[in-house]
Amino acid sequence: MDVAFNMSALRSDVLSEAIENAFYMVLPFLFLALSFLVIFNKMVTKHIRGIADYARNLDIDSLDKTFHYERASTEESNGDELDLLLGSINTMRRTLLEQIAERQLVERKLGESEQDYQEVFNAIGEAVFIHDAESGRIIATNRVACDLYKCKPEDFESLGVDDLSLGEAPFSAAEAIEHIRKASEEGPQLFEWRARRLGGELFWAEVFLRSGVLRGGPCVLATVRDVTERREAEEQLVQLQKMDSIGQLAGGIAHDFNNMLGGIIGGAELLEMLHKDDKKSQEYINLVLQAARRAAELTEKMLAFSRKGVRERSYLLLHDVIKDACDIIERTIDRRIMVSIDLSAECDQVTGDRTLIQNAVMNLCINAADAMPDGGRLEITTENIVINDEAAAASPFAIESGTFVDLTISDTGTGIPENVRKYIFEPFFTTKEVGRGTGMGLAAVYGTISDHGGSITVTSDEGVGTKFSILLPIDEAKEGALSTVPSGETPHGSGTILLVDDESLIRSSVKHMLEALGYEVMLASDGEEGLAMFTAHMNEIDVVLLDMVMPILNGSDCFYKMKELCAETPIILCSGFAVNDMVQDLHANGLFAYLKKPMRLHELAQ
Repeated sequence: MDVAFNMSALRSDVLSEAIENAFYMVLPFLFLALSFLVIFNKMVTKHIRGIADYARNLDIDSLDKTFHYERASTEESNGDELDLLLGSINTMRRTLLEQIAERQLVERKLGESEQDYQEVFNAIGEAVFIHDAESGRIIATNRVACDLYKCKPEDFESLGVDDLSLGEAPFSAAEAIEHIRKASEEGPQLFEWRARRLGGELFWAEVFLRSGVLRGGPCVLATVRDVTERREAEEQLVQLQKMDSIGQLAGGIAHDFNNMLGGIIGGAELLEMLHKDDKKSQEYINLVLQAARRAAELTEKMLAFSRKGVRERSYLLLHDVIKDACDIIERTIDRRIMVSIDLSAECDQVTGDRTLIQNAVMNLCINAADAMPDGGRLEITTENIVINDEAAAASPFAIESGTFVDLTISDTGTGIPENVRKYIFEPFFTTKEVGRGTGMGLAAVYGTISDHGGSITVTSDEGVGTKFSILLPIDEAKEGALSTVPSGETPHGSGTILLVDDESLIRSSVKHMLEALGYEVMLASDGEEGLAMFTAHMNEIDVVLLDMVMPILNGSDCFYKMKELCAETPIILCSGFAVNDMVQDLHANGLFAYLKKPMRLHELAQ
């Protein structure tokens, strides 16, 4: 049997049936899928998108806002994974809120701590620097450091140690870094440093270094204190101690020198008496006497410096003394120097030795004139100032609180170099050429002012000028002078005189002088021997000449013992080394007179 069919029709029928079958099969599937998508979107996707948007827009300000959605169950225990996710997000949000709150609390406390640290750091009364331990770089400074170095806080960012120091060894950056290294490795360091302010002014600083840790790294803390005033005070104290030591030496030399001059002058004056008619001899003798008297003047300057001499105390007006000195100065100094006098002190009453104070003023004026070889201005001024107990105690001079006359003598001369200034009051130190001075001028001024209960200070700038400031205590109570030696003819007399002196040269020369004047002389070589001789012959002795400085029994003790034995016998003290207060006490207890060594024949005769 032959079967015949049309392939095109068959293919068309099969395709149509397949499409129909596919449609009936896919259509339910598509409906199911679409329904599933709608349900999934409503139940899951919408909420996931909301969570995503919430998470995307979440920030610190919105952390306190809880995310909610409408579902049948929102409890994590009963809910599905979506509820679990939402719960986790809310838990994370709460955790973040707590952590942020804790961090904010910590940051607030840190801020307060930082503020407290800055307040304390800036409230410290000394300059504080924090340095990097390795490089020495300045990390931080406090407000006092800015004030001390005349800088702004931001200036220190560009400044190094070398900019704030002398910049020369041993005060350069290299030495500073070495000190920092020692502080970091060996322990705290304390030293004095020559520091520089931003404007270039130099000052002395005391620096204390200690190692530490800053921001986890090693650092060195530096405490800096300006000790310029303390160092100057220490230098003044050392200078005064040195001057006192030199004064002791000068006083001892002057004492021995006076004794030798006493023999020379006494012998020369005796020869002058013996050879009155021999003009040639008189000429030679006058040469000896002139040289000896100039030497005696130098000795008086040494005694003035050492404050071992006796000054003739009297009530005087300082302005009158200054005017008398200026009258002499104006006639002797260069006419190109203009002298300006402004005596403004309302009270100028002082007690002291007029000649010594006048010489002190003249010495200072002459030195000022010498410093102005091409002319200039010399100013002399006075004013009253009050020194309280605290200032008096702080002064390196032995002054007492009260009212003072401040006498200043300033010039516009060449100034005194710093390396010379510390020596100007030392005896025999001078910058003048040979033959233009002994170097005792300022030393004598120093001794005179100190002996009058005052002080003397000097400030000077090279090329600008020098200023001496003298403080003398005023004395409103008038005091009479000690007895002075009258002038006139050299008198002769008679009687027995006991001469007590430990120097054989003095005993010999004075004995011959007294015998030439008509007296009988008994000699004793020390106070003990003199007391024994006075005890044995007190009814025969008319006058006692008593040296002050002697071994075994000094003049003061011998005086009081003699006065106990016989108060009526006149006793004359002979010394160039006596202290004024002691002489005052002896006068108050019956001392007849005081003779300054070396003794002159005329004074001794009077």
